[in-house]
Amino acid sequence: MKNGQILSGLYRREGESLVLANQSGKEFLVSKEDIAEQSASRNTLMPDHFHTALDQDQFNELMAYLLSIK
Repeated sequence: MKNGQILSGLYRREGESLVLANQSGKEFLVSKEDIAEQSASRNTLMPDHFHTALDQDQFNELMAYLLSIK
């Protein structure tokens, strides 16, 4: 931010302000005119241990579902 503060959140939408969501899903507004720099994170919301949370069949079903959404 122009004031030196660093904010992070999941992009939701934008209009006059940028709408982001925090880790618990609560949305917050950021005024576009207050943003000094904006960049995408290298991190994802996917947990590091995700590959151990599902068996192969569950993983395949999840991928089929995600690929079917438009």
